[in-house]
Amino acid sequence: MGNFIYPVFYYPSNPNISLFQFSINSSIINKSTSLALVAYSFYLLFSSDYNLKLSSLKVEYNINKVHFLSILILSNLFFLGYFFAGGLTRLANVYEGTAQLGDVGSDSYFSVLFEIMTVLLSALIFLVKDKKYRLLGLSYLFIIILLFFSTGSRGMSISILLILLVGYSKSIKKLNSFLVFFGIFFAAVLMYFLMIIRELGMGDSSNASVAIDTIKNTSNLFDPFMDLIINNRNLYVLVDFVDRFGDVKFLNSVTSLFGLLPGVGFFIDFFNVPDYLVSGKLPTYLEFGSNPSFGLGTNMVGEAYLSLGLYGVIIVFSFFGYLVRYLRFKNSLYAYIAFLLLVGQAVFIVRSDYLFPLRKILWGIFIFYIITIVFKKPKKLDSR
Repeated sequence: MGNFIYPVFYYPSNPNISLFQFSINSSIINKSTSLALVAYSFYLLFSSDYNLKLSSLKVEYNINKVHFLSILILSNLFFLGYFFAGGLTRLANVYEGTAQLGDVGSDSYFSVLFEIMTVLLSALIFLVKDKKYRLLGLSYLFIIILLFFSTGSRGMSISILLILLVGYSKSIKKLNSFLVFFGIFFAAVLMYFLMIIRELGMGDSSNASVAIDTIKNTSNLFDPFMDLIINNRNLYVLVDFVDRFGDVKFLNSVTSLFGLLPGVGFFIDFFNVPDYLVSGKLPTYLEFGSNPSFGLGTNMVGEAYLSLGLYGVIIVFSFFGYLVRYLRFKNSLYAYIAFLLLVGQAVFIVRSDYLFPLRKILWGIFIFYIITIVFKKPKKLDSR
């Protein structure tokens, strides 16, 4: 969706759709699409289970009720902090066009911790055997999903739903492929509806009928996936940049590496790191310069090419494929959790730099490890 739909189904008939209204070097499209194919091929090569023996294994992990309840309570506490600091209100204002997502407030710090605890809870929910705890956790998660949908934001809700979908399939019962594809299509249409509502204005209820009419009159089958398709422009911009000025020898990943630790914003401000060197911001800088009114995002293949050209694409996607294969089939609870946390970012990683998922995965694993140490399983008393 991210790299192959636009050049085949949009460029010949509607090349200036959405963010493609901003200029691109169209002569780079074929090369960029070929690079995306190289990336996808190396990812498949290293992520595949060739002998088809591992993929049939069922997850048999269990977690302690005390650990599960601790994560649920912490997620609630961080959510309350986020809510009372004005986080949901600010998020709604962002999608109404009256605030900037990058504005840092006290709610931002609560937001990071709340999001990590909540996706961690989603990854563990089918591993707790007590159905009362599981029902309690699912009820809480669906309330969170609805609250975030109501603001116009989709990222958090999609992450939770993806983790729940894959977690259920791996731990409880393998899902029917037809139901999965139907669910993806239905979710895409729902996301498209929400995107239209967001553009029209979340505050006006009459915009719902306008959004429905827009969907009915959609001329292209792939329009519901436009949020993924438009990031293809970033691939063209980054490939064109490298071909003109050369690659950056992985310097574009430095701020993402520092982002694994809290306070990356302080690091960027202290060293006065230019906007174009911050991971994922080069396409926006090239189009709008400093202090843009909104961000264009980036492209995972483009970021790999920016790092070290064709070799960067091969290296990044080979390692990424190997990581996915390792996490999927490693007989370890921590690998299982890390895999589901990665699944939660699957839709968005195509629009990000390639180190983007590491922060949530490493923090989630670290927090779970600390909780298992602090809240040890109670030992049975000696009856003597």
